[in-house]
Amino acid sequence: MSNKQNLQQLVAEYMDQLSDVERKACAIAKDHLGSSFNIVKSNGFNDWLKERSKKNSVTASVAAS
Repeated sequence: MSNKQNLQQLVAEYMDQLSDVERKACAIAKDHLGSSFNIVKSNGFNDWLKERSKKNSVTASVAAS
């Protein structure tokens, strides 16, 4: 899988886990910011990605034990 496909998959996974309110906020941000909006550079996506990485590394280390 290419990096672009992997990134698209991560964005889709992130969007799927958002609450309705968070989805609305994202839509408003896209509307107001237009082409300057980038979900990958958003604080929410980056925070989620860090937490996801932490969970995956803990799961991997537990599985290796």
